[in-house]
Amino acid sequence: MRGHVRKRRTWEFIVDVGPHPVTGKRRQKSKSGFAAKKEAESALRDFIRYVEGGGDPCPDRITLAAHLNRWIEYQGARGIRSRTLEAYEGYFVARSYP
Repeated sequence: MRGHVRKRRTWEFIVDVGPHPVTGKRRQKSKSGFAAKKEAESALRDFIRYVEGGGDPCPDRITLAAHLNRWIEYQGARGIRSRTLEAYEGYFVARSYP
């Protein structure tokens, strides 16, 4: 896996993560916002180690509904009252009007 750092407004790293499994097109992952070159290089090494260890470099996007369901579950795990959770769910449910 190859990667490099560069400076624009802030330092960033860019990594080639391999071809897309369906289209075969080149995929790159980048992250910016580092104040120093050493920070970007360290983050680059950490990211490469993460991917080579089996991590997913480009997680699939999820739907808004799936994200909201995860959020509700997380709030329940935090100890939010059940009535509050029901109210939250009421905001998310698509309502049909006559």
